[in-house]
Amino acid sequence: MPMQTSIKSFLDYLQLERRLSNHTVINYQRDLNRLQQFCYDQDLTDWSQLKSKQLKLCVARMHRTGLSGKTIQRFLSATRSFFKYLVRENQIRANPAIGVVAPKSDKRLPKTLSVDQLGSLLDVKINSDDPLQLRDLAMFELLYSSGLRLSELTGLKLEQLDLA
Repeated sequence: MPMQTSIKSFLDYLQLERRLSNHTVINYQRDLNRLQQFCYDQDLTDWSQLKSKQLKLCVARMHRTGLSGKTIQRFLSATRSFFKYLVRENQIRANPAIGVVAPKSDKRLPKTLSVDQLGSLLDVKINSDDPLQLRDLAMFELLYSSGLRLSELTGLKLEQLDLA
């Protein structure tokens, strides 16, 4: 089966049987078209000709061109799923994407407010008769002064607080 026909068959499977969103299917298509172009550049005319070593070369080239680790991870995820499908459909014998790893993604620190920005936020006039405004102000103060994560703050129970 021609390479493009296999891709089309897989995309139809994703859309019709797995009911993935159009956006997801488009991303799969983009990644598989990139893989197909790499195969053509390597003079490969059938998916069964692609080996893990060549796929690792593809990943290395993507990394060298400056693509992010997340983009490469998504590419490999699409590739693994595609080859798993081809194995299940008896179009290839083995999945060449097994064991191919993407470079690690950089972990970014969360953006924080400057002291001036936070001061402006906390200096906002509030209606002291409004319990929701008082609650919100207390939450901002607690987040700022304690370093709690938002999930930790929202999970707090009244009995866990020392109000003394």
